[in-house]
Amino acid sequence: MSGSWKKAVFVKPLLVLFWVVFFAGTVGLLGKAVPGSRAAIHYVAGCLRLGPVAERFLPLEDHHGGDGHHHEEDEEHHHEESSPPAGFAKEITLSQAALRNFQIDDSAIAAVEVSDYHRTFSLPGILCERPGHTFIDVPSPVSGVVTRVCHEEGEVVRPGEPLFEILLNRQEMIQAQGEYLSALKANEINHSEIERLSALDAGIVPQKKRELAYENQRLGVEIVNLRRTLELMGLPAAQIDSDLEQRREIIQSISVLVPEIPHEGNPAPDTEQIVTMDQLNVCVGQNVTVGEALCHLTNLGSLVIKGRAFEEDRDRLETALKNRYEVTAVFGGNHSREVISGLWIRSIENRVDADSGALSCCIDLANRGDVYRAGDLSGSPDDQRRYVTWHFQTGELCELRIRYDLIPNCIVLPADAVASDMGETCVFEWVGSENAQKIWRRTPVHLLEKTKDTAVIANDGSIFPGSLVTVKGAELLLSALAAQNQKAAGGGGIQHGDHVH
Repeated sequence: MSGSWKKAVFVKPLLVLFWVVFFAGTVGLLGKAVPGSRAAIHYVAGCLRLGPVAERFLPLEDHHGGDGHHHEEDEEHHHEESSPPAGFAKEITLSQAALRNFQIDDSAIAAVEVSDYHRTFSLPGILCERPGHTFIDVPSPVSGVVTRVCHEEGEVVRPGEPLFEILLNRQEMIQAQGEYLSALKANEINHSEIERLSALDAGIVPQKKRELAYENQRLGVEIVNLRRTLELMGLPAAQIDSDLEQRREIIQSISVLVPEIPHEGNPAPDTEQIVTMDQLNVCVGQNVTVGEALCHLTNLGSLVIKGRAFEEDRDRLETALKNRYEVTAVFGGNHSREVISGLWIRSIENRVDADSGALSCCIDLANRGDVYRAGDLSGSPDDQRRYVTWHFQTGELCELRIRYDLIPNCIVLPADAVASDMGETCVFEWVGSENAQKIWRRTPVHLLEKTKDTAVIANDGSIFPGSLVTVKGAELLLSALAAQNQKAAGGGGIQHGDHVH
């Protein structure tokens, strides 16, 4: 009983192992020696669900040739395929802390979209006043002595507000007012006489009534002419009505008011035009004559940008003008840049500057001002003086970016979304996460055009719409990937496939 037990325990497994090794060796020799037998062996192994085992011990493709010998060239070639050289890795995994250092958060990840893009060319520009609109001189309508100055230099004034009080001292003005009052009195007496005679019998005084009717017509014409004369002399129509016609008093002084300034375009109904008195030319007690400039008003609500181009840019300027292509103005430096879009070229000058050879184009720019009050803020708002700080100042320099050519069906990304290395331009796609760390893949692209703010990429299939890419920090990611590859090439890193940690 014990002998049979030992035979069953030790002898039979050894026999089974022997036959298995013998069969495997025979199959291996057969697969290497007989052409076509290797495929048949894999077919049988696949039916028995032993395909991985057959591939492990008897690969279907022989990487070292069919003679079973390892040549030195094949060995070197196999080593190159299984271990890429330094710099070949295309993916990098960064921790959340590293991404924060690179300032790449979720807001810096955007989906790729296909759109049209206009090529642009840049011109230097300078902010200038609009001739005939920015500066307004207020002339004296009459001759007289200034008795009051109502506002200070730099103060905001409203249309219709009084600027100056002027005492009339011209003899012709006083005499014309007296004649006008006399004509009004005579016309009043004539009307009274006509009303009195109208109550009598019509056949009694017909001749007298006709004479009064003629006199009434003559006085009417005289009153109209005298009124027009007074208005031409500078007397306001409202003051003629109130003082001369209603109260029958000689006008001794007049108020010079802020003129009405027409709005440009179609502003909102509650939009206030901000006008300041920037230059005061007279003082109290000064004698002024008709037409003398009393002050200088400034309206900086509408300015013009003058772009300076060269003669060879005329064709592109005319293309932008005719097609009403958008113009963008960039103010400030790199740390305080302000981009104003939605502008258009209004006109192109028809002359070239003889000294610089420059050609100017004009672009309108709406300005905005911040009005504040000064003085005793506890009193009435009407007694507080108002001042303004304008957002844009004349003389400021800017960069004009003018569209002139259309690139259809392309990918437009921010400039920081692309990186360049040895002539190759790439973007970094977010392809997934591993252990809460984002994986970024370097994807080469064809760069069509790049400006300070924008990178235009060809829609050639290198990157597909909807792919998630970082829109900033691409250069930092490229540097980090190069450093990881260099470290891995020197044996200090861990590399597997195209993935570098």
